[in-house]
Amino acid sequence: MSDIDADERIDEFESLKVIQKIAGPHFSMDAIILTKFVSIKKGDNVADLGTGTGIISLLLASSTEAERITAIEIQGELADIARRNVLLNNLEGKIDVIDGDLRLVKEYFSAGQFDVVVSNPPYRLTGSGRLNPNDLKAIARHEIKCTLDDILKSAFYLLKEHGKLAVVYRPDRLVDLISGCRHHNLEPKRIQFVYPALEREANLVLLEAVKNGNRESKVLEPLIFVAL
Repeated sequence: MSDIDADERIDEFESLKVIQKIAGPHFSMDAIILTKFVSIKKGDNVADLGTGTGIISLLLASSTEAERITAIEIQGELADIARRNVLLNNLEGKIDVIDGDLRLVKEYFSAGQFDVVVSNPPYRLTGSGRLNPNDLKAIARHEIKCTLDDILKSAFYLLKEHGKLAVVYRPDRLVDLISGCRHHNLEPKRIQFVYPALEREANLVLLEAVKNGNRESKVLEPLIFVAL
């Protein structure tokens, strides 16, 4: 299963082959560090909200003992690529891809089905910064099809009691992320800042929250991670 369209390419990372749009959104360090940060135990049922071409689900399926990963993506073109990436890497036994809206999870699942929810959400508020003329990129980067609040609301619904949410986000919106988690009864537990170099400011932040958890958080040692 290696046929690709003229506007696509196949990239390789670790043991994976990943189909991506040449002019579309490509996976980056954000997704990679999130998969290394999230805590997943053997047999966990995982939801990946806004999977794009499926890189987070692919990495988790190939590197953890999760029982099943459900990847949700609202952009049909990207959901189709995610399905083909699952087949390309022979992971159809571990990953299901849903072409759907993460805001409508109540239509797809009953409450409390997942042990872990992961998400690499759009970072930019609608109306902030330059909107990319490429719709696929614009939706991936700006809160056009979903907001941070939508993701947190859906995560609370999907998670089992004391299930975990793991998110990668921008430090300049960390207050929004923490206050949003608290609003939806997702208690921040682990926070880690990511730096592109020792002398630079943090450019990403990782956060793990627990559904209806107690109020106690840890800030982990900084992570220095050079971009791809």
